[in-house]
Amino acid sequence: MDANPNVGSSSFSGPIVLDLRNVTSTPNLVYNGLDPAQSLQKYKDLATRYILEGYPGPDVLPGQQLAYYSGVSAGQIQKPFNLRYNVGDIVTALIYNGQVYDKRGTFSLGFHDANGNRKQDLAEDTVTRLMPSSSIEKPSNKCAFDSAAYAYEGTFTPKVATTPSGAVAAARYKLSITNSSAASNGYTLRTMLSNTGTSFGNAQGRLPTGVWGSFDNNGVGPSLPATIASSPASFNFDFQQNKTTTCTVSGGGTVYTMPQRVTGANTIYLEAKNNITGERRARYGFIEMADAASTEFFVYVPGEIVYSPMYPGDSRSFAIAAEKASGSTISLTSGDVSFSWFNAATMTSTTASGVTASYSKNKIDLAVSDAAAVNQEYYLRVQVKNGSQTRWAWYYVNVRPAISPSINDYVIALGYANFRITDITSNSISGVAISGLLNNGQVKAGMQPRLLPWQ
Repeated sequence: MDANPNVGSSSFSGPIVLDLRNVTSTPNLVYNGLDPAQSLQKYKDLATRYILEGYPGPDVLPGQQLAYYSGVSAGQIQKPFNLRYNVGDIVTALIYNGQVYDKRGTFSLGFHDANGNRKQDLAEDTVTRLMPSSSIEKPSNKCAFDSAAYAYEGTFTPKVATTPSGAVAAARYKLSITNSSAASNGYTLRTMLSNTGTSFGNAQGRLPTGVWGSFDNNGVGPSLPATIASSPASFNFDFQQNKTTTCTVSGGGTVYTMPQRVTGANTIYLEAKNNITGERRARYGFIEMADAASTEFFVYVPGEIVYSPMYPGDSRSFAIAAEKASGSTISLTSGDVSFSWFNAATMTSTTASGVTASYSKNKIDLAVSDAAAVNQEYYLRVQVKNGSQTRWAWYYVNVRPAISPSINDYVIALGYANFRITDITSNSISGVAISGLLNNGQVKAGMQPRLLPWQ
């Protein structure tokens, strides 16, 4: 039997906070001397104690909201559990409906097709420019270009009548924001590239109602506060290579400025920040200027990225993908991956106080020390090398003070059920349900202080 959340991460790695309830109402319910201003480590200690000694109560009532915290290491739950229970034992566990709620209101950032239909939630959007059938970058007696091969917005009309002419289209990514809770001040949209802008044909981006902006030598592109009032709210992000060259018509004719095509494969980080709640969602788009070298590749975080804050003592992992333009996966080692930190407000290089990043088995692991500086916002730039090529992926990190009564993530307890333990490993505890929902009077087998998708 497998159970996974129907909303949010399929890795439900953190305990609920039994002693902090009614997250969306005032006052919050706080029990057993818990001080919400204490550090995350206090919550971890309580989770361990309740496994070993049992929860003193009061019992959680069906329908109550329970504060939820993601990021506690598996060992901190598994070790005390293994000390107290054996495979075959029956325990009673709180169960929930598979959804982690956010009292701030949530939104989703996704790609749409040209007809406005939403693409699959985990799909990245790819724009490919094929090699031109004729090119001004090769010897020619005409100023010829194949407009479909270029990512450039402009109109070129060479002198020779038989030469193709007309508008050259930028690469376009159609996105939308659904379940919007934003008011008239809308969203701040941000873009980053997996390369320097100059290396990729003086790359530029254009957000809705904005002008073309360059990607700098750190890969940072344009950002723009945008008013997006309707839901779903569709908008376009345009990308172009702004590098140009010249072409002279054979026989000493007119010299024309023409687009220059730079081959390669890159990803584009696209982010929307709700200007009321501060929530951020992000996606990666792909741009492939064909005829790339065999070492050209994409590096990105798959699917929609749903950011949540981190706290002192917290840890988190997220997947990192590297694949060639052909679609084959690149196997990475820790020596292929390195990290840089940027101040999220100024996008300048910085040091993340008390926050560390490491790579292992296709995942980036983040850790926030108990002494980390709080109220800090960063972007982590993950640098990946493959042969002679280097690409970047981006990830937002927000370090907040220790959990407070203003905690936003919560789950709703449906009740209790009995489970028979089938396996205990260093990374997971598995079991099978052997009862339906129990009322409080039927709970006899030892309540466990977490909501767990049993696998």
